[in-house]
Amino acid sequence: MKVRFGKFEKIAGVFVVVAVVGSLVATVLVAVKQGWFSKKEELKTKFTTGDGLHVGTMVQMAGLRAGAVKKVILENNNEIVVTFEVSEDFFKRIKKDSVAQVIRPFIIGEKVIDISVGSVDAGAISAGETIVSKGTTDIMDLI
Repeated sequence: MKVRFGKFEKIAGVFVVVAVVGSLVATVLVAVKQGWFSKKEELKTKFTTGDGLHVGTMVQMAGLRAGAVKKVILENNNEIVVTFEVSEDFFKRIKKDSVAQVIRPFIIGEKVIDISVGSVDAGAISAGETIVSKGTTDIMDLI
């Protein structure tokens, strides 16, 4: 017994195949744009307060999304150790004199970790090293 498809069934089949392939291509493009496949380097920093920090907090450099927080730990000496990942493109610009600080980019919204771009004269930092941190005062904290 042979199965024969009519004209409308063939058109519907082509439409379904095109839709599935298009969905897969769109998913891969979004994944590449989000940096899911890019190489990332891990760094650490220490803060005296962890207000606004959690796993997934954005890490930015020069106003651009550079990575995200992977782990937040409260140590015995009451310091907050934050482990975060930065994409390889931004990691090249982090130097020994780079400074990490927690800021709120807008008056309302979540806080982010801002990493300053290091100077050309300063030496490169290695993966896993700890970046110096600087405390900041937020206007929402004052209110």
